[in-house]
Amino acid sequence: MTPVAMAAAFVVLAATGTLARAGTQQIAQRAGLWPMGTLAVNLVGSLAIGVLAGAAGDDLSSLSTLALVTAVGGLGAFTTFSSFAHELTQLLQRQRWLMAGAYGAATLVGGVALAWVGLTITS
Repeated sequence: MTPVAMAAAFVVLAATGTLARAGTQQIAQRAGLWPMGTLAVNLVGSLAIGVLAGAAGDDLSSLSTLALVTAVGGLGAFTTFSSFAHELTQLLQRQRWLMAGAYGAATLVGGVALAWVGLTITS
């Protein structure tokens, strides 16, 4: 893949990931399910990176250029640690301890579990 094609693929995949994340979060907010949009994209992204890593033999450095651009550009733009951190902080500031604990645990434990599932089903 030429550098120009790689850059173009990165831009397209990053834009697609960003738009998918924004759409998911808007749907969740309209449904009154904040912060479940962020949880959903992070869990789906964790499963997807596991699938991609499993397909690469658990070594992302061995991925083809397009798969690497997909992982970094597409999934990197789709998932969001910064929004998770901000939303968790908001829950803690509002003293919504149970919701904060559940959200944090679901994101961290669920994300790792789904990455493992993705890795397992493709390796």
